[in-house]
Amino acid sequence: MRQFADCGTQVERLEWYRAMARRYIEAVNSGDLEGVLACFAEDAEVWDPVFERGFFGKRALRVFYEPVVTRTQLEVVGPIRGSFGNAIAAPVIARIPGTEVQVVTITRFNDAGLVQRYEAYWGPDDMKQTG
Repeated sequence: MRQFADCGTQVERLEWYRAMARRYIEAVNSGDLEGVLACFAEDAEVWDPVFERGFFGKRALRVFYEPVVTRTQLEVVGPIRGSFGNAIAAPVIARIPGTEVQVVTITRFNDAGLVQRYEAYWGPDDMKQTG
């Protein structure tokens, strides 16, 4: 299996970042909490507007993601866009029972290719009730 350290060009790093985003979504969708956490650095942080604070470090991320993986399905609904740095942006639909939310995610990676900061951007007008 390829390692991030083998990604010498910006194009290779962006493909790694996109693959990590897909791995994260697959882990959420399959209810794999350990798989989700494996995508993150030990000192990673997650920001979501539903909370008034961020979640810092794997212990806090575990608390945040335990309910997420039991009831959330994610779908990327457009291209995952890269940057000239260590970040990607992705348009995502988050489905939880009875609700669908249009989200733009920004994911920043550390020097080891792990998620360092994950941010979700959405507001009240991005939510719709379903069934």
